[in-house]
Amino acid sequence: MNSSRMFRNLKSSEKLLLCLWKTPKLCRTLLSQAYQCQEAWNKRLQSPLLQKIKPVDFFLELDHKFQTQSRVSAVDIDIFSNSITNNSQIQELEDLLYKLRMSRETTFTLDSTHHAVVRFFLETGQAEQLLDVLNDRLNYGIFCDYFCYNILMDHFIEKGKFGLAAKTASLMMLQEEYKHPISNALAIYSCHKYLENADSWQEVDPETLKDPEPKEEVKIRVHYLRNPYFDDHFDLWKPSDLTGKTLYLIGQTMYDPLGRTCQLRGLLLYRKLIDAIALLKKWKQEGVKEVVYRDVLPLIKKDVPEIFGEEASDEAKELQQLLPDSETANLHQGNLETDIENLAKTAIDTYSQEDIDKQIKIYNEWEEKRMTVLKENLAELDRQARLAKIEQIKQELAEQEQVLTFFENEDKIELTIEQKLEKEKKIFGEESEVVQNLDENYVPPEIVRKRENQ
Repeated sequence: MNSSRMFRNLKSSEKLLLCLWKTPKLCRTLLSQAYQCQEAWNKRLQSPLLQKIKPVDFFLELDHKFQTQSRVSAVDIDIFSNSITNNSQIQELEDLLYKLRMSRETTFTLDSTHHAVVRFFLETGQAEQLLDVLNDRLNYGIFCDYFCYNILMDHFIEKGKFGLAAKTASLMMLQEEYKHPISNALAIYSCHKYLENADSWQEVDPETLKDPEPKEEVKIRVHYLRNPYFDDHFDLWKPSDLTGKTLYLIGQTMYDPLGRTCQLRGLLLYRKLIDAIALLKKWKQEGVKEVVYRDVLPLIKKDVPEIFGEEASDEAKELQQLLPDSETANLHQGNLETDIENLAKTAIDTYSQEDIDKQIKIYNEWEEKRMTVLKENLAELDRQARLAKIEQIKQELAEQEQVLTFFENEDKIELTIEQKLEKEKKIFGEESEVVQNLDENYVPPEIVRKRENQ
């Protein structure tokens, strides 16, 4: 009896361990909960301005305003983006952001608008959709600051979605924003973890999104042909190119073996063999000690196996000779993955409290600025309304003056009428209705009926 019960307990324990083994592991977050500044961010909803806003009604008002005036105010979009909390309003937010971007008011977009959009998508669990908005800079014009990049990368790292974290880091690179220590450390960590499973980020070739060529030959006259142009920055779309350039540019801000390792690995991912060769020669001439991590050499061969193949190009063969992969080479012996994690932890421990204090202060400044801009807009609208009222009064006074001084200015008025009729005659011709009205024999229909009754 006891032996059978023990056997069943062992089987249950075995099943439990099997389930735990199959359950995907979630990575812990690197940033602390305090870094989110959630309490300070939620205080915005207590402001008298946002408490008066009903997002559904306000959206309808803004949409009607755009339909009638073809413009929306940047501060109105900021108020809407800061007041919404329901994920059912994502489509409305995207619609307003697009309309703002297509108008001249986009130059006045407030910094708090960008931040509110990022936090709204994150808090509603639509972080992946947020990346599409951030990547479509032309139509939406939403750009992150360092704080937003940090919480966004940390979100994806916590979920174990390193491909999306690396994509976020590449957006930071495209903005050429790599001066913040925490952002740089998280970007390197995201790219390194993503490269362990490079299939987690699949990007679509822009050429495949174009309309297919017509089967029949169609000739179209064009004024000029635009030569193909590749800017090697915003035109990048391959994950390896984006990740490589991110590692390379951030590595340039570091002056240690880890920074040199990022530069070398980034250039090879980026397929910049000539630049990699020049960089290795430069380090050799300068006599740099512990040039790169020894751990990175097998990773490089995994990243770009075609460089080390039998049919490698002359540049690839020269690169192989320069790579310090021998046992006697002066390479850094530390653990690359551990040192990258320590870099992120050190940066967070050193600068996180500074970021928190700065962000709380910025939230208060944004609220004051929103009220200031709103008052300025209301004052401008009031000024325009008063000017329109003055113009209307001036027109009414001019009409009254014309009636009162008719007999004094009769000749002048007749001359003006004749000039106007001559002008219309040239435009409409002799048989126009205006010319017919000049016929002396013309009698209005109402007068004819009165004469018949008499």
